[in-house]
Amino acid sequence: MARPRRVVICVVGYCEIGLGHVQNQLQIAQWLTPHGVDVTFAVDEASALAAARVEQEAYRVVRTPRLGTGEHAQCVAALKPDLLINDVLNTDAGYAEGLRAACASSGCTTVRVVHFEDLGPGRCEADAVVNAIYSGAPNPCPAAAASRACTEYYGEKYFVAKDDFLELSQVSESALHDGSSPTARVKRVLLTFGGCDPSRLTVKTLREIAPLCTARGIAATVVLGMGYAGMDALREEFPWVDVQQNVARMSDVMRTADVAFASCGRTPFELSIVGVPSVTMAQNDRELTHFFPTATYGFVALGLGATAPDGAVAAAFAALLDDAPRRRALAAQLRSHGVCGGRDRVGRILLGLLGT
Repeated sequence: MARPRRVVICVVGYCEIGLGHVQNQLQIAQWLTPHGVDVTFAVDEASALAAARVEQEAYRVVRTPRLGTGEHAQCVAALKPDLLINDVLNTDAGYAEGLRAACASSGCTTVRVVHFEDLGPGRCEADAVVNAIYSGAPNPCPAAAASRACTEYYGEKYFVAKDDFLELSQVSESALHDGSSPTARVKRVLLTFGGCDPSRLTVKTLREIAPLCTARGIAATVVLGMGYAGMDALREEFPWVDVQQNVARMSDVMRTADVAFASCGRTPFELSIVGVPSVTMAQNDRELTHFFPTATYGFVALGLGATAPDGAVAAAFAALLDDAPRRRALAAQLRSHGVCGGRDRVGRILLGLLGT
């Protein structure tokens, strides 16, 4: 009997960058497993938070030396991958070449390589690159590397949605919100700024919108990730807010919201599936390069959250509260993008590389 095909996923996740890469790869692992694929996560010593999150889902996790070292490459190669996935931000040529060389030395001469969310020159060493959160990038590959025939996939068509959001893909707008218009009157606002919220955008936003919420009787829900520090202080300062952490079905929470505030990672894609008019703020300069959470796609974009002028958050919120037709138009625009087919598209790309 033939052994299962081996997929090794190198992924990063710590407070400065959050857990978006981890969540993405967990969905991919879930898709691959029923197809006779054995999945192992390789997580380096700087990403203890990522390892803890993967272990919650009972996948095998191998702790490796620091990313980019020869010891890391040898540890990954020892797992004998048929397919190697790198979701580790931008890579350089040395990182990618080192992994390929280590795999070849261990006997994995036919390993196929896929990079996710990589705009660096190391992606030239991959067989495929999936960049759902980018609309495109200049090709950094010299002519010699072009012979590898790396195929790059860009845009929202390759966003990998979670199961609970896929369940909503065929649901009408009225059914999403229990039969009533989600924008008739704002009753609840949602704040969700990723696994760690390193720029403390949750507190910044609540301090600005609290007077409006109090004056208009608007409830607020805050969803925190597993890496957020300071939940007790948040609850003490804002006792009227419903604070939740590590929510299993984020779609259920989004369905209760009439307006949302979010950072610029994967959450805007999810908000678009539900159709929640949303204000977005980037946690860092890298998030500013993400094409989707912008006005072009129906979001109210405030740029880098940490440098948003005092009053900008409250002003954006008030403008949405006072303009029901605009909220309805934004909700319809967000729902029109149809991002739910990405997981199957990406899964088929990976199976094609595995030859299954």
